[in-house]
Amino acid sequence: MSNFRNKYENKVESCLKKGVIFRILTMNPESEFVAAREREENTAPNQIKKSIEDLVAWADKLNAKNYKGKIIVKGYNCMTLDFYWRVDGEVFVGPYWYGQLSNQTITYAFADGGKGFQQYSNYFEKLWDNSTLSAPLTEVEKIRVSRKRKH
Repeated sequence: MSNFRNKYENKVESCLKKGVIFRILTMNPESEFVAAREREENTAPNQIKKSIEDLVAWADKLNAKNYKGKIIVKGYNCMTLDFYWRVDGEVFVGPYWYGQLSNQTITYAFADGGKGFQQYSNYFEKLWDNSTLSAPLTEVEKIRVSRKRKH
């Protein structure tokens, strides 16, 4: 995600101005699984954790500009087996392999209308909506959830 943030920040900001909502589901940086993933990728301690925290800070910075759109980041509290990325009618999925950085593995693309697209979309929605597995990380989502609980 750090490469994405650096390369596409202007495009993301343009989309936010138009009202696009970005939903990002990543590992909770406080989860025990982050340290395990760091060991599996042979990265420095706290490198993945910091990358996730940087993502949240970036999203909060852009959300503070009060565009019509928002970037909502949630962190899940379970071990991940693959990454998932969706842009409009395409889903991109790739594995987390032991001993290899996630950005150096193969990525599969599934088009809207196909079985793979539907299965991964359904899986994402299940994780996103499960409050015992995923918790809001960005301020905009923390506020929304807090207001929802009060009503």
